[in-house]
Amino acid sequence: MNKKIVQAVQERSGGVCEVCGGTYLLQMHHKIHGKGKRKLCENKYSIGLLCWYCHHSTKYGIHGKNGKKLDLELKKQLQDKLYEVLEKEYYTEGELIEILLLEEKQTYLLLRKLDFSIDKGYRKEDVIWRLMGGKLYV
Repeated sequence: MNKKIVQAVQERSGGVCEVCGGTYLLQMHHKIHGKGKRKLCENKYSIGLLCWYCHHSTKYGIHGKNGKKLDLELKKQLQDKLYEVLEKEYYTEGELIEILLLEEKQTYLLLRKLDFSIDKGYRKEDVIWRLMGGKLYV
């Protein structure tokens, strides 16, 4: 994982679980996952710091049997955050790298299938859709 992202997540969370505020066995959680999506969509907002209970507990953890609701809630929060931090309608590669702490190769793979306007750049809606793993949440 990108060291700048790890540092940003630790600073944002204040060293506590972003769901419950606990501190037991804190772990990084990829909010967007699935084949090929985890690394591609990784940015400073798509990673959360979770305690073991919120991350792996069989009953309540995001990867537990009742975790679907929490998973969808974190995805929706991520999507809302992306709309908040990406205020303009269009972005250049460099701007996205700086705002989201993306790596260059990852940025190329993320954006290569999106339409690009020479005058404007990449459309915010398209970028967010890709960062959300090809899904938007209501």
